[in-house]
Amino acid sequence: LVTMAIAAIELLVAAEVALRSTTPLRMLRVTSREPPAVLGSYSDGGFATWAPEDLTWKVNDCDEPTSMLGKALRWLKADCEGDLAVHQQLVAPNAQMFGAVGATEVLAFKKSFLKMEKNYEVDAILDVDLHNRVVVASFECLIPGREGRGTDVMQFDEDLHVTGV
Repeated sequence: LVTMAIAAIELLVAAEVALRSTTPLRMLRVTSREPPAVLGSYSDGGFATWAPEDLTWKVNDCDEPTSMLGKALRWLKADCEGDLAVHQQLVAPNAQMFGAVGATEVLAFKKSFLKMEKNYEVDAILDVDLHNRVVVASFECLIPGREGRGTDVMQFDEDLHVTGV
């Protein structure tokens, strides 16, 4: 149980470090199509299920820059900091977001409003669904005139490029 808790803390810390969040993440949930369906979850200081057979995957996969969670964290951090170079690396050619279709339109859309030093504060990774290639995160928008809370549902293609949010 202690080893599982340490792995959960390491995964949470890796997510917080990748996002350079000033507030701790409130929640992290990792799912898989293989049993157990929920590999683990952490919420407001408490741990739920952490499957020992999946322990190595969670610790190693989060640190790998090629993992879906790793790419989702890079995308979220790029949104927070307005780093369009990262978006350009991670966006799929056929991406569709908020009415923008194709990588060029998506990048132009992001460039039009991600201008602050800190655009968002991501406070939770709500779900990592490996089977459907989806990562869900909650955030607070800090952009003047757009302030508020929201949820991003990031979708990935087979090559782990972002196809939609």
